[in-house]
Amino acid sequence: MLQAAGHSVTYAAEESPRAEDADLLARAMLEDRVVITLDTDFGDLVYLVGRPASCGIVLFRIARVPAAERPGFIANVLIGRADWPGHFSVIDEHNIRRRSLPHI
Repeated sequence: MLQAAGHSVTYAAEESPRAEDADLLARAMLEDRVVITLDTDFGDLVYLVGRPASCGIVLFRIARVPAAERPGFIANVLIGRADWPGHFSVIDEHNIRRRSLPHI
């Protein structure tokens, strides 16, 4: 859905299935890409370990959204705004919470 809307998307599970989260984050920084994830470990990498992440991280916590509806839900949220870089955003079924990423 994101590619169909003209966005450049790299899917780590296909391209780098064994990559560590830190390596994926470093690649996102190099390629100036926003990390879109269901994995809460990215918050630890940034706020506990201190990894740079100005590229932006969007964490989806949408367990209550039916699996068949998740791709559309994710695409609609992401396409709905363009200010993801520079923030750690947590999206659930009802809210978007955002926090500025530390400048490291």
